[in-house]
Amino acid sequence: MQIQIEARDFQAAVKAMVLVADKSESKPILGCFHLHANGNRTAVFTATDYEQTIAYTVPAVVAEPGDVVLNAQRAAKANAGTKAGAVTIGTEGQHVRVGKVMLPATDTGLFPVSESPATAYQFTMEAPELARALGLAVAFCSPVETRKNLMGAHLELVEGGLALFTATDGYRLCCTSAAVPQGQTGAACDIIIPRMAMVTMGKLLKAAKATGPVNVYGSPERIVFAFGAVVYTTRTIEGTFTTAIGLATTAV
Repeated sequence: MQIQIEARDFQAAVKAMVLVADKSESKPILGCFHLHANGNRTAVFTATDYEQTIAYTVPAVVAEPGDVVLNAQRAAKANAGTKAGAVTIGTEGQHVRVGKVMLPATDTGLFPVSESPATAYQFTMEAPELARALGLAVAFCSPVETRKNLMGAHLELVEGGLALFTATDGYRLCCTSAAVPQGQTGAACDIIIPRMAMVTMGKLLKAAKATGPVNVYGSPERIVFAFGAVVYTTRTIEGTFTTAIGLATTAV
């Protein structure tokens, strides 16, 4: 592999990888990201912890296509001070040169392959509305693992072209919504988005300064948010989301 990526694009992509990369070192491969470059003038960064997956696509000058797997934390530090110009990434034996720093390469065959979920629902939301809804609902999710079905926000489409987010910790209840264009296929969207995924999505939207539409699609087991350079996939929480009557309610 021999490619060049603008420094700001490289840093934005690696920062997104760090959000998902496992920092525990219990499974070193999950602390890495996969970088794929082909002849279509793009490079795709992918990181996963099995629960969440981020794919981040950036423009690239591809002299020699290829694939490498690099530790996310080391790559983030490699060119942290580079604010302009291009970062050159190239394989040299068992190592990968990232700018002026040489990093050890990991066997690409060890990196987990993520499968795209079946599409049971598909609709769009404007990024500012989605960010607002996630930011409000996340504060009401339960932190207690004994009630896993409350450790996230319930998402469903309701009449009037609205995506309804509901979250509760068993004591408080929050209902908030985001507009969805009429006629989109969201009838099968009856899922629970994990709290951690809501936090990650909020950070991705903020970092991208996203203002346009976010494509939302997936299955009962996985949900995908796609916008700009980012495709973010997360597992949903199994079980039935239930709320109790008589809770203190915040409707926004």
